[in-house]
Amino acid sequence: MKKRTAFRFGTAGFLFLLAAVFWGLGCAPKCTNLKTCTADGSKAYTHSCPNGSCAFPCNGGNAELDCKGGKCVAEANSSETVKLKCSGGGCKFLANGSGTRVLDCPGNNCEMICTGSAKCQLTGCTSGCKLACNGTGACSQTCKDASCTTTKPQ
Repeated sequence: MKKRTAFRFGTAGFLFLLAAVFWGLGCAPKCTNLKTCTADGSKAYTHSCPNGSCAFPCNGGNAELDCKGGKCVAEANSSETVKLKCSGGGCKFLANGSGTRVLDCPGNNCEMICTGSAKCQLTGCTSGCKLACNGTGACSQTCKDASCTTTKPQ
């Protein structure tokens, strides 16, 4: 009897260890890093990041990204529309390409860097947001206090 009980605990321990390894490798039930944000043309790709700290490298297609936990990084290199809502603040959006890019940051310390001919909008920021307009596209920012900055090349 003792051997059988020990075997059961050994199996349970092994399964627990296996689950811990998968959790550590990123198979945990949280948002995952995405290789591309693609859609079928008529419908925008959507992805939610409930715990924050997600990466969204969007290389084609319209996309609507929701970063509830904050501290997400998005990159868009397409000619479509890519929107990132960053509820927790601290997000960074690298806006390349020629499409429309929107970073909605109802928090603090979001950063948007625009290159190419992308049209960039940083909206809803409470404080400490930065918009760098390094391309030829139009840029705009709305901020609730004077701590936000917008820079454009001379």
